[in-house]
Order: sequence, then C-alpha cells, then structure tokens
Amino acid sequence: MYPKIFLLVSRRWYDITLDIPTLWSYLSTTDDSTMDGISLYLERSKSSPLSIRLSYLSRVSEDDEEDSQIEKLVKASSDFRRLISQPQDSQDDVTPSLSLNIEKTTVQLLGEKMTLLLQHAERWNRFLFSASQLRFIYHTADMVTENSGNIPHLIEYGLIYVDQNCCDIMDGLEPSRNTPWLSSPMPLLEILILTCGRTRAMSTKPHRSIHPLFPALRELEVNHLKGRQSLLNLQGLLDCLPQLRTLRLNRIKYFDENLLEQRPTRSVILEDLEELTVKEWDWLSLKCILKFLSLPNVQMISFIKTEIQDVDAYAEIAQESPCFANSRRLRLEGIWFTKWVFRLGFNPELETSLARRWQCTLKLLSSTPGLTSIHLDFETKFLAEPLIRPYFGILHIRVPRFTNNPLLPKLTEMSFSGFSGDEIINIVSGRRELGVPLKALHIDKILILCDEVTFEHWEYLLGEVETLSWFENDELQVGCTCASRTAR
Repeated sequence: MYPKIFLLVSRRWYDITLDIPTLWSYLSTTDDSTMDGISLYLERSKSSPLSIRLSYLSRVSEDDEEDSQIEKLVKASSDFRRLISQPQDSQDDVTPSLSLNIEKTTVQLLGEKMTLLLQHAERWNRFLFSASQLRFIYHTADMVTENSGNIPHLIEYGLIYVDQNCCDIMDGLEPSRNTPWLSSPMPLLEILILTCGRTRAMSTKPHRSIHPLFPALRELEVNHLKGRQSLLNLQGLLDCLPQLRTLRLNRIKYFDENLLEQRPTRSVILEDLEELTVKEWDWLSLKCILKFLSLPNVQMISFIKTEIQDVDAYAEIAQESPCFANSRRLRLEGIWFTKWVFRLGFNPELETSLARRWQCTLKLLSSTPGLTSIHLDFETKFLAEPLIRPYFGILHIRVPRFTNNPLLPKLTEMSFSGFSGDEIINIVSGRRELGVPLKALHIDKILILCDEVTFEHWEYLLGEVETLSWFENDELQVGCTCASRTAR
C-alpha cells in the first residue's frame, strides 16, 4: 500500500507523492508482484538509492512444475488433434483455442524479476532476499554474484531461507557453486546475511579473500550451516573477519565433537564483537563453539531456542571464557535443559534433587557476574528464584548461600515473557528487599493482551521502577527502548 495510499488523499498529495522519488525507493516485492508493478517503482524512484526486499515463499516444488508442464503439453496435443480432425469448412468458422505457450517456471519468473532489478544495480543500497526453497536462494545468489561489480553502493545484503514446514529438506539439496560471496569488493557493505546449507556451501577456499572484499563489514548472520566440517569452516570464516561487531549464528547443528581432538585449532578472537546471538543450536554444537570463540569485549549474549544439556560443563566453559565474565546483557528465550535435574516437578519428597537443581542454577547465573540486564521466559522462569531469595519459596527448602552478597548485584534491568503480573511483582519486591532494586522493566505485550499483566499490576510497577515498557516479542532486545512507555 505504501506509498500508493498517499495518492488517494487528495490531488495535492497525489502530485507531491509523485514528486518525491525517495518514497518509491523502498521496494517490497513477492512472488505475486508483477513486472509492471516493479517497473513502476523503479521508474518513479528515479536516481534514488534502492532498498529492496524480495520474498519468494512459494512452496511449488520442481516436480510440481514438471507435472504442470506435462499437463499443458497434453492439453495442447489434445486440442491440436481435435482441430485437425474437423472438416476444413468447420475449421474456417472456428477460432482455434490452441495455445502452445507453456507457463513459465517459478525460477524463470524469479530470474526475470532479478534481471529487471539488476538493471538498476548501481542504485542498490540494501537487498534482502528470502525464500522457502534453497534453489531460489542459490539461483539469486548466482545472479547477484555475476553482477556484483555493478553494485558499488551496497550496504546490506541478505539471503534468508524461510523453512515454513519446519522440516529439514537440505539433505537433498546442494548449492551449484561455493559460498555465494560477492565476487567484487564491496567497500560500503556493513551487514551480510547468508544461508549456507550444507558443507560445500562454505568451503574454506574463499576465506582468505573475505576481508578485502568486505572491509567495512560489521554485522554477520550465518544460517543453516551443517555437515561434518561445519565447525572448521565457520572457524575459518570468522578468523578472517576480526572487525565484526555483531554476530548471529542460526540453526547450526551436528558439529562433530571429535574434530577438536583430531585437529586442534587456535581460538578465534573477535575483540570488537559486542553482540552474539545463538539460535536453534544443539548442545554439542554450542559446546564446540564456546571452546574456540574468544569474545573479550562482548556486551550482549542471546541464547534462543537452544539446548543446554550439561549445566556443569556450561558453567565451566563460561567461567573460563572472558566473553561471559565481561557480558552485561543476557537473553534466554526458549532454551531447554535436558539434564534430568532441571526436568523435575515440584515434588516435596525430592528435596535433595531440588537442592541439586538450586546449586546448578546458582552456578549457571554465577558464570555471568557482571550482568546488568537479563531476559527470561517461561522455560527459564526458575532462574528468577535465586535472584530474590536464598530458598525455594514454594517449598521453603533452604539451601546454603555461596556468598553473602546478592546474586548479580549489578542487575538493574529485566524483561519478561511467560510470567504473570504477580510473579513479576514478586521479583521486583524481592530485589528491592535485597538492597539491589530494579530500575527498568520490559514486559512482553502478549502478557498484557492475555490479561496476565493487568492494569492494576502495571500501575503498581509504575511506582516501583524508573522505566516500565512493553515490547513485541519478535522485536525483543534486552535494554531496548522500542515501543517503550516511560514511567517517569
């Protein structure tokens, strides 16, 4: 609708909208967008830098397309036989309905749209391509790579695989070439998002030339990396990008733990990195990367939908790694613990087991002593208990303190998903009683919509903290100010 909606306001708005090329420089197109529609935006944007978001979420498979072509040919053949079997006179009176034009495949249509967009490649400022099939990703990557010499002003480039069915289809798909790096230097490129698929998509061959290609690169996201050599390939990639400030590693699984023993490698040191996000990892992969990645100045660590199997091992690695000791913000969203001690129900007869769980919890939080901000959800709700009292409030099971000081004494900011209003108030009150009051709270908007956090809860919290805000969960960032409602 944007900016076309402005054309309907009035004649004056109509003229003004057509007179501002930058309004037409943001192209958000899908597999349903027409060539004429794309051309219209390109024409009206004139010479303005282009920000392009192209989504191709069609679930049509190659077999479906082949079947469609066969059906078209069969129908055309049937029509042709029917036409030639008619008498000559009747043929003259009938307008033939025969059409031998075969419907273009989805890849061909994508290629045509990309060709049109690449005609304006010198104006590209941002290009984000998302698709539900890896063959679309590879096809687009090939086209961009072949034309990368004509894209000198690119700031953000992303290839994003959207797995709508939540199933792993990558085993049967391979890229047509090595990693889809842009083959020409991109001196302005700051953000790079890659979907790598299997091992062959990230061979170590091009790593030596990565830094000269992207001297300004500050933010890297790697998705769907997989295969026996994944860890070594990722290590080689990061080793060539010491200037990174933000690193996101999503859905990276099945690392071979024996690789570290068979082929020892030095640590990768990213001194400038400030933010690390790990999403949808298994425990083995997480343990491997924590062993070789050194992030002495990282400020924020996010674990999202990730497995932490052995808390003792995790705490040991975290205590040895400077990235945890120096981090200030921690986000735990949808993580799960497979260690049996964390899967116990609240059974009064299991005091020993609960005490063990308590000790593991303390060890987990103690690995990041300098935290000033933390996000917790329903799965990590139990971590809030040690922050407010030295015993399990529900069962009144007292356990020994490890220190006379409150846990995480620098913690002044928390955000919550999956908590009730009463639980949030208990946490705020508990921290105040310990002498380390919270100054800022961020609450998931869905808790308000579902009436888990009522108006009365909100009014009470307004008097307890300096800043109270809500957030959309997909925009979550611990310490964020987006969608904030400041208390005073």
